[in-house]
Amino acid sequence: MKCPNCGSENDSNNKFCNNCGSELNNLNNANTQTNNVNKKESVLGWGFLGFIIPIVGIILFFVWKKSNPRKSKASGIGALISIVIGIVATVVLVAITAALIGNANRITEAANQYSSSVVSQSSASKTNTSNNKTTDISGYWIDNTNNTVLSIEQGSSVASNQIYFSMLSNEVMKICPITYDGSYIKTSNEKIPYTYSNNTLKFMLDGKTYTFTKTTKDKYDQFGKNVSQQITNSTNTSSNNTNAIANTIANTSTNTMTNTTSSSTTTSTSSNTSYDARILGKWTSEDKTITMNFTNNGGSLGVTCSSKDESPYFASVTMDSTKIEVYNHYTYTYRFTDNKLELTNTSNNQTVTFTK
Repeated sequence: MKCPNCGSENDSNNKFCNNCGSELNNLNNANTQTNNVNKKESVLGWGFLGFIIPIVGIILFFVWKKSNPRKSKASGIGALISIVIGIVATVVLVAITAALIGNANRITEAANQYSSSVVSQSSASKTNTSNNKTTDISGYWIDNTNNTVLSIEQGSSVASNQIYFSMLSNEVMKICPITYDGSYIKTSNEKIPYTYSNNTLKFMLDGKTYTFTKTTKDKYDQFGKNVSQQITNSTNTSSNNTNAIANTIANTSTNTMTNTTSSSTTTSTSSNTSYDARILGKWTSEDKTITMNFTNNGGSLGVTCSSKDESPYFASVTMDSTKIEVYNHYTYTYRFTDNKLELTNTSNNQTVTFTK
């Protein structure tokens, strides 16, 4: 060991220089600290290697256990720390995975329950729809025995937002909004009990029992035309008889009697309802798109309306000297000119001319 003062060589165990007597302890301490730092730096590297690759650290621990204990210890500690951290991380990861799987199972179970609920509701809806079909009496009906037609449908010419009951025969003409619930047909002022099974509808109206069979629209239209024609023929016969009587009276009476007879021909057979007899019969619009057949049905005035875009419907009519009202819904002013009838809709002032 060299003396830092004079540069002379000295024994490493000397505390003072043999040549100049300078103290050598500070140099020894500095060398010792440097060696310790180098040793620490060298063993830390092996400890880091053992942490990164635990299997290598374990092998070096056993290989250097006797020959180089410091490196052996550092490698072993690094490997041990790595293994412990790995175990802890594995446990935490397993716990997180288990929690996620549990949540996933709960979500799946909830989804299955929701799906089952939707399926159940859908099935219930289909069941309700199926049940409704068993009480659905809408459509077209014919009663051959009573020579009567009936339609129960939504969106008729009278009102598109309600279900309408339209019935026509030689004895009855009825059109009105209804509801039905499987037991009763309900109008604004009455409840009509009915039964429906196997496409057969049965109920009693005005003391008479009707038994209808469901039919197609084409057959309904044809049957309805036949019924309307029979009513027209009956009306024409009645009108001809009335005219014959009027002519006889006219030929044998004074002008006063003739005027009285003329007045009587413009009233219906009902004491409560009057109308101009000229309205009776079938009228067709000039463009051939609308047909209106006015008939005397048991003393009451009624009309069968049809067009190229709509099915025929039947309605009761009131008439005075200036206007015609169709089932309290459509109101027209009218004028007769040379076998023609002009109807003006009071709601939009549109006029349509009909020819008899």
